[in-house]
Amino acid sequence: MEDGVDVLNHYHVYVFNLPMTSTEHRHIIKRFIEEKKKMEGAEVPFRKNYDENDECRFETLDSIARCPNLWPMIRQHVLGNPEFTQAIETTHWTPFNLRE
Repeated sequence: MEDGVDVLNHYHVYVFNLPMTSTEHRHIIKRFIEEKKKMEGAEVPFRKNYDENDECRFETLDSIARCPNLWPMIRQHVLGNPEFTQAIETTHWTPFNLRE
């Protein structure tokens, strides 16, 4: 409920299995920061409004679960859902779609 109106939010979570080294992680994060600076500066003549992609990180499920400000909805319906962990831990990739 927001300002007396029922609000339904949709969030998409994408999980990628990327066999990469920590050096490759650092390179991608560095390039992300460089491109973000271009978008915020005068190098690119436009800027997207309400862009939520303000950071780039490589995380594990354990590090996400330890995040102190993780939304309860994610903690309960994604991390706490055995279908989700089964979908990402299997060697036979299967889509996971949570619908309430």
